[in-house]
Amino acid sequence: VWIAEVVSPALGLDTHMLNAEIHHIPPGVHTDKQRHAERVLHVMTGTGHTIIEGERFDWEPGDSLHIKTGFWYQHFNTSETPWIMSRTA
Repeated sequence: VWIAEVVSPALGLDTHMLNAEIHHIPPGVHTDKQRHAERVLHVMTGTGHTIIEGERFDWEPGDSLHIKTGFWYQHFNTSETPWIMSRTA
């Protein structure tokens, strides 16, 4: 799993409310359960599903997910290709 920051204070950009990243999750990999501030994800490649607060949401390229602040979630890349998504928080 790798993350490329696009807009963030780590890049010297003074942002108070926006952080944009590109995430790469290899085929067959799932993330740990986690929760954070509100975020929007846009699927660019791969297929799989995300469990948000116990509810399953299947996704494919072109889909977007909205995860509310404090909600528990976990991603599963079930495809044979990397899952590449953009994330804005």
